[in-house]
Amino acid sequence: MEFSEPLGRIYEPILDSLRATNEIIREEGLADLPLAIPTFVLSGKRLRSAGLLFAARAFGEAHYEAAKLGAGVELIHASSLVHDDVVDNSRFRRNALSLHYEYGPHLAVLAGDFLFTRGLRFIDEAGGPLFIREAIRAVSEMVEGEVEEEVLPPQEQLREAVYLRIIYKKTASLFQTAMRMGAMIRNLPPEEVDLFGQIGFHFGMAYQIVDDCDDLFSHSDPDFEQQKITLPTIKAFQRGTIKTHEDTRDREALRQAILEAQGFQDSIAIAKEYLQKGLDWVEKIPDPELQTSLKNFFGYLEDRAHRVLETFA
Repeated sequence: MEFSEPLGRIYEPILDSLRATNEIIREEGLADLPLAIPTFVLSGKRLRSAGLLFAARAFGEAHYEAAKLGAGVELIHASSLVHDDVVDNSRFRRNALSLHYEYGPHLAVLAGDFLFTRGLRFIDEAGGPLFIREAIRAVSEMVEGEVEEEVLPPQEQLREAVYLRIIYKKTASLFQTAMRMGAMIRNLPPEEVDLFGQIGFHFGMAYQIVDDCDDLFSHSDPDFEQQKITLPTIKAFQRGTIKTHEDTRDREALRQAILEAQGFQDSIAIAKEYLQKGLDWVEKIPDPELQTSLKNFFGYLEDRAHRVLETFA
């Protein structure tokens, strides 16, 4: 598996381990799945497993146990995407037909369950009960976030604190857990495991905010189609250019309201706060080489945030 720039350069220290992660997914993770291999499972930026491998310091030759943990995390993430597509009735996933459009919702749900249980199996095989406990905590948060998002009253969706709570549960919790497991595979003491958890949490929060900004007016964005509110819209509500949830239904009117309120700029500023706090935790790592690698990892997301600002400035 090859990565485009700048990720290819950033991933250089862990590239052998990342390739091992992908081989485990290909050769073991999808074995026995009686459907065509979902292409999105074998693609993507691998940010969650990369965070785990950096925390595990899986530099140089492939670190098999850490790579298998990374495969487990990626399969859990993939299973959540399959289920999301069913819930949102999304037609496409990474430029290919979603599983439920190709095979129907029943088989798609079962395929998601398959990926989820295979991911847990890998985590158990690579790490054992303590690692399973970490994974279950993250998955519980993810499911809680999905349920909460689905049942929120419309005006509650316009509250910033609610949005931040949901993206922690749906996204940042798995980044946090991945980096904790990376530290755990090195048998680091609890306080250092917590340190890496903080790094993963802040990266995950920033990632989701930037992703929401980047996707908001793309034709493939399911959040707009499903009337799910993200931070730029909330910022427009706070500035008064949007009055109620009903004002979010017209794409062009919403775009103008967000631009007038500088909703993208305000949202990216919050993402940058999370990035800076994450980098403050990175500074506490006593290993200079690992510090540098993680700073480069955060730099990828900083660059993406800048590109979003340039798009909507």
